Amino acid sequence: MSKFKTMKKIIASLFLIPVFLLVFPFQTVKAEETKAISEPACDIEKSLNNFLSIRDDNKLEKEEKEKEEFSARKNLLGEIISCSIKETTNAKNELQNLKNLDEKSLSAKDFLTSKLDYFLSFLKEKDNEFKASLDDKEKIKSIAEELLNWRQNEYSNNLKNATNFTLSFKQDDIIKTTDARWQKISSSIKSLFSLKNKEVATLLQKTSDGIKEAKDLKEKAYNNLISSIEEQKKKEEEEKTKKEENINKIVTSENKSPSLSEPAKEDFSSLSTSTTSSTLAISKELIKNPGDDLKESLNKIKDVYQNFFKISNTVKKILGF
Repeated sequence: MSKFKTMKKIIASLFLIPVFLLVFPFQTVKAEETKAISEPACDIEKSLNNFLSIRDDNKLEKEEKEKEEFSARKNLLGEIISCSIKETTNAKNELQNLKNLDEKSLSAKDFLTSKLDYFLSFLKEKDNEFKASLDDKEKIKSIAEELLNWRQNEYSNNLKNATNFTLSFKQDDIIKTTDARWQKISSSIKSLFSLKNKEVATLLQKTSDGIKEAKDLKEKAYNNLISSIEEQKKKEEEEKTKKEENINKIVTSENKSPSLSEPAKEDFSSLSTSTTSSTLAISKELIKNPGDDLKESLNKIKDVYQNFFKISNTVKKILGF
């Protein structure tokens, strides 16, 4: 290929970068970051603050306060339920869109999907309770407190687990698209310019390093997510087995005739332990790093596109444009 044709190729390639950037990194990357790494999309803070404000307002007359507090509590509860159903459904749909997974990823996907299915079943049950208790202050209060605790202690962390898992695969596509474009630009630049040009050489190296770092961070996040999910799954299976064993012991004990001098002893301690409490400790501890690494990986990709801009401007300057 002649130097002139190569020059035309690189100019065309670089001149397309700004248009591409407007479409891809600042919209797609930002959208994925906001969607999957940030806190769950449900924003109940306004309704929660309104409820707390009324509840803690000592200036209101007792009757008025009770009326406003009950109304605010119902609004808050309705938002919690409807918003939770919406974001759970969205997270499940995103998982279902993941195709051609390897065995380990498919197992994790199935586990997360089963979690979301359980959440949807639980939420619909609470929604029915809510709609059947609109005039029952104590019942509304009980459901609201249960759901707030549930979101904080079980739901939110597992939801982030699912959304970060989905993002780890979307990040693959983002990185591949970026890398493919980079290979074309890099090849054209190297064939046209001597790498003795310090500015060009530095930008090439920074861009290459940025893509590699994005890949490494994404892989680290994915591996930590898989470890987190597998450990949580194992722990839940162990707790389920232990619970079943204790039930069998109780049944066996009831079928035996206890001694008149020594009452039968029954151990209910394991049955009173929530199966989610210990698994949540795993989720809270291990889910943090994957989310942070995925966010940093996306930031690296955005930096790469900033370097594309710089390369474009530098090359045009060298070529006299």
